[in-house]
Amino acid sequence: MISISQRSYTNRKGEKVVVSEEHLATAIAIKEELQKNSPSRRVSWAQHKRMMQAEGYEDSDTNEGYRCLIKDEQKKRGLLPSVTSHAEMVAKNTLDSIKEQVGQMRQAKMETQAANRELNKSIRNASKGITMLEELSKGLSQATFIKPQPFKKPKQSDNSKALIVCLSDIHYGSQYKLDGGKITHSTEITKALMQQYARRVVDFLVNDGNINVVHVVNLGDSVEGSQMRTQNTFEVTESIAEQQVHVTELIWNFLATIKSWCRYVTYQGIAGNHDRYAGNYRNEITGENVSTAINGTIKLLMEDCEDMEYLKTRTPKFSDISVLGHNIALVHGDLNRIDKDDNALAKLSSFYGHPYDLVLGGHIHHYSMTEVGANQYQVNFGSFKGTDEFAQRNLLASGRSQGMVLIEQDRPVRVIRVPLEVED
Repeated sequence: MISISQRSYTNRKGEKVVVSEEHLATAIAIKEELQKNSPSRRVSWAQHKRMMQAEGYEDSDTNEGYRCLIKDEQKKRGLLPSVTSHAEMVAKNTLDSIKEQVGQMRQAKMETQAANRELNKSIRNASKGITMLEELSKGLSQATFIKPQPFKKPKQSDNSKALIVCLSDIHYGSQYKLDGGKITHSTEITKALMQQYARRVVDFLVNDGNINVVHVVNLGDSVEGSQMRTQNTFEVTESIAEQQVHVTELIWNFLATIKSWCRYVTYQGIAGNHDRYAGNYRNEITGENVSTAINGTIKLLMEDCEDMEYLKTRTPKFSDISVLGHNIALVHGDLNRIDKDDNALAKLSSFYGHPYDLVLGGHIHHYSMTEVGANQYQVNFGSFKGTDEFAQRNLLASGRSQGMVLIEQDRPVRVIRVPLEVED
């Protein structure tokens, strides 16, 4: 016999099923939870049955009798909302649901727009990359790379001396006029100055007569680029690919000329801020710059030449070299302001765990040398450009110059400024 306190319902087979108080409490709790998560406050009784079974109640059902039992029990316990309250909850849930769906649609639209922007950006970048590769391939095939002449070692030569030759701020591709006058800098002037610099180096080697090894280091900003500032677009005469090809040709021919007058030549090059492909430095990807491409070409060319060696840099923007007991750090000068920070040498020595005697850089386009310790120096070399419109506007006038460092065993280094002049 069924007690008065027990409730029951008739299942689909016509059988009467008695349920406990615990069953009813659990069924009501699950129903209310499902209603909270439904905009219409309707319950999926199939889901309700699965959740009841998960709670250990195998005697729940989905039929009308069972549903009416649970609803009636809610009413008895005062848990059934009034018609007005129910309508308000349905309206609120529906509104929240609409808001959520609209929000999801807006979010999806924003994500789609962002994805489309990234896709279009990738397509543009890929197109630019393909175009540049085609220009590079064509340009390199047409470039003239001279072959170094065999060097005849002088009779009275030894290994106690070496020369570091710096290439600083070539800015190939730059063209400008000062005060609206005639062109004071161009690619043709850059070519002439590179040849002049090579002759100055050769003259130094010949006059000394005892230097066997020359280390050529490129301190960055080999090209002017066209992406740095708005005015750069109007101050360049070639595409970035053309600049890259032509400056590589100039650098190689510079190396080949020097190699004809000494026994051994090495080359390494770091990147400056003008060498990057990305306009905004925040978008720059490590190693994606003109310097990396130049280095790759120089390395390939050196593989076919005896007594010429390509030296890999520590990072794309920093390197160093040890020569006859002297340790020299190489920077461009934009990230390490050796012209303003007298502790730059000490900081670099500490960071790289290497006691440097000398830090060489460029970037500021004029020569400066600061003694920061006993026979320790921070040196900025000049540029091939000299005073351009940017320098003139900012009162940063300077002459064209480059620099060398004579290294001798057990002797202080000798820093040499090499002035360059445009010949009429």
